[in-house]
Amino acid sequence: MSFREDHMQTLRVGVIGCGFFGRMHAQVLGDLPRVDLVAVSDVSEENLAAVKKNKVIKVRNYKEMLEREDVDAVHICVPDRMHTGIVKDAIVAGKHIFVEKPLTDDPETSREIYELSRDYPKKIMVGYILRFNPSSIAAYETIRRREIGEIIYVSSRRVSPVSGGLKYGKNSSLAIHSCVHDIDLARWLVGSEYSSVYSKSRFLRLKEASLPAGDAVLSIYQFENGVIYSQENAWVLSAAYPVYVDGRMDVIGTNGSVHLDFFSHGLKIYRGVEMEHPDLFHWPLLLGHRGGDLREEIAHFVDAVLENGTTRVTCWDGYVATVVADKVQQSIEMGREMSIHYR
Repeated sequence: MSFREDHMQTLRVGVIGCGFFGRMHAQVLGDLPRVDLVAVSDVSEENLAAVKKNKVIKVRNYKEMLEREDVDAVHICVPDRMHTGIVKDAIVAGKHIFVEKPLTDDPETSREIYELSRDYPKKIMVGYILRFNPSSIAAYETIRRREIGEIIYVSSRRVSPVSGGLKYGKNSSLAIHSCVHDIDLARWLVGSEYSSVYSKSRFLRLKEASLPAGDAVLSIYQFENGVIYSQENAWVLSAAYPVYVDGRMDVIGTNGSVHLDFFSHGLKIYRGVEMEHPDLFHWPLLLGHRGGDLREEIAHFVDAVLENGTTRVTCWDGYVATVVADKVQQSIEMGREMSIHYR
């Protein structure tokens, strides 16, 4: 009996990690058709209690979830440094796997998982959410139709208030936590592999908070097809900055250009002296439902599993992004341009 016949075209899912992202995954999965959210896992009782879904099994040890025969797929939403062991355990358990970016925080372990995935009969998808944004998809299709001619260069900006650095800078670098988003998006739009990168970073504000992560990273890349790419990432803006993530990308060609704006989502709210640009793209909560790019991304994964389709983001894509981000970090530490190879 086929997977679809056996499970009546319903995907039974568990979520590992119920922090900020894990709870949003649970909200989407609990709301999608053809999905049964069976279980959630987190070491924190407080995080588990924050998942408001009736009849969902809650466990402290994720391995209990992996042992369950009524869980077909797992969404891994734990901190970057915990990805490797959990992904490997999920592979051993024979589950379909959605892992939030990055695949892992280290190129060697990402390579190990990629190699495991090559003969793995189940789906593994890495959560690079920008590939599911309507602007990104429209840009991708415009570029593929060669409406802007041959790409000359790409530039991007992804900056956040200092709260991002204070939250994530203890356990991750700016390169592996933030830069990977645009590393993946630029590669997808350009349609070529990276060949080199030269990066600089500044250590000041977060250093004062005793955090090892850099305040800002500026990078220059070259792709194998000759396209050059400049990237700006930071997470030390004023706490009063009106958005949590200010992201932009420009792709300039010989016959035109495309410009992606992730800064203003079409709504501005003013409260006294405060100004807010609410997120209406990535994961907005509207009329009680979690939507946006995250919902599209998760729905795509569900469809890929149930229809035996191809995932838009593969394990190879996840491996490449980790390798490139690691080269960014190496360039910062060694003070020189780094060649990029994928072995």
